[in-house]
Amino acid sequence: MNRLQKSTIVAEIKKEYFKEHLDKVKKLIELWINELSAPPPYSKEQRRGWQARYSPATEQNPDNNHMVRKLLKRRTLWRHHTDWEQKLQLIFSLINQAQIAANDIQAKQSSNLQKVYTSDYLDTALWQGFELASGNKLKLAYKTLDNGKGIALGGFKIEAETATSGEYNLIIKEHEGFINEISQMECMKKLVNEWSDIKSLQESMKTIAKRAVKSNDILYPCGFCKHLWK
Repeated sequence: MNRLQKSTIVAEIKKEYFKEHLDKVKKLIELWINELSAPPPYSKEQRRGWQARYSPATEQNPDNNHMVRKLLKRRTLWRHHTDWEQKLQLIFSLINQAQIAANDIQAKQSSNLQKVYTSDYLDTALWQGFELASGNKLKLAYKTLDNGKGIALGGFKIEAETATSGEYNLIIKEHEGFINEISQMECMKKLVNEWSDIKSLQESMKTIAKRAVKSNDILYPCGFCKHLWK
């Protein structure tokens, strides 16, 4: 096989390898774009808030993170991403602050009425306090448990022993007051504002990244393909 033939074959092989690499990266970036959606600080599933700072799964893999960063050459995107990461860390810190502050409020409140509160007494108050601070109307209703003892908010038991209507009404009043007090905490108000900024940054990052993928503006060398450019 002469040198010219060898050169042509190698070039064709490199072309195929490069195409496969770009296809893989494009799918990886599309996956990453979907991960640019941090879950709400509080939700039905995470009533106490995040237990760890959110981070996209793609970025937790060093190789995948390298490819995404090298092939998406958009300065504005990565400037937004830096701001996003900082705000995610701040959100996590504010969640911890809210937990401590809410514990203090409950400790003072519990001295007025000794009942068998569950962990969801606090957790649902944090979740609903966040919703209230966000300007959302609260939709969950209080109800007695099927055995006639205890109180639930929606499907979450918040107290286990209450039996009389007087106690029932008093606990509901206290829990509603607890939710309202949590919604007025400075750390909760700041958390709501930071969450609004995060959602805005996420939409901007997604728009920029989607445009880059759609226009095939990902033709840049990375550690896994730079040899194919030669």
